[in-house]
Amino acid sequence: MIKRQLNDYDQTNSCPFLLHDSCAVHPMRPISCRQFIVFGKPCEVGEDPYYTRRHDVLSPIQSYVNRAFFIMLPFYGVEKEEDRWQLIETGAVHNIVRRIQNCNWQSLAEKMSEHDLRTRPAENG
Repeated sequence: MIKRQLNDYDQTNSCPFLLHDSCAVHPMRPISCRQFIVFGKPCEVGEDPYYTRRHDVLSPIQSYVNRAFFIMLPFYGVEKEEDRWQLIETGAVHNIVRRIQNCNWQSLAEKMSEHDLRTRPAENG
């Protein structure tokens, strides 16, 4: 089901991982989702609710946010500790976080299908 949803996703949808009004990838959610919890309506295309609906965004404790970024940045290719802290302290970390709506989710669905083909046991014919 998630592959079909990713394949059919377009940027007018709120999130490609919402299935039956629940997050299908919550334990592995992207860093942009980890940073903000929006309580009201889904974000509009191009909207940053931190600025447009400040009242609707949970404000986490900054030291916890910084630590989470520090832990997650190696997954975004930033390995050196000093580089991670510099990105966090300058606020430049936000430049590497893409809005979830702007990702190429169809490409992910294709990769999932390719993986399935490679790992599927050969059928006896």
